[in-house]
Amino acid sequence: MKLVSMKMAKLQLAMDHDEDDLLIEMYLEGASQAVVNYLKSGSAFFLDSSGEVEYDVNGEPIGIPPIVKTCVLFMVGVLYRNRDENTDDIFRPGFLPAPVTAMLYSLRDPALA
Repeated sequence: MKLVSMKMAKLQLAMDHDEDDLLIEMYLEGASQAVVNYLKSGSAFFLDSSGEVEYDVNGEPIGIPPIVKTCVLFMVGVLYRNRDENTDDIFRPGFLPAPVTAMLYSLRDPALA
């Protein structure tokens, strides 16, 4: 599942070559899944009834809110630029980066205790 196209991810990374496409693809899928996991059932308003993303004929995701796309792109950038380290402790165990959670918080379906 990818909430953002590869074309958008490469624009985010200011990349005009194909050498890292496999890596970026993996980051896109991982970041997309992390966002869906964080939102819980809050992601239901942009996923289809089977929990999948719908795509247009060009392979672009359909119906993904801009704020969700922004968060995925932010995470792809962080993952790509900090491949083997946690610069500035942006990733705390069990949490998404603070800018991502701040933007997604209003869309999240909170867990009940």
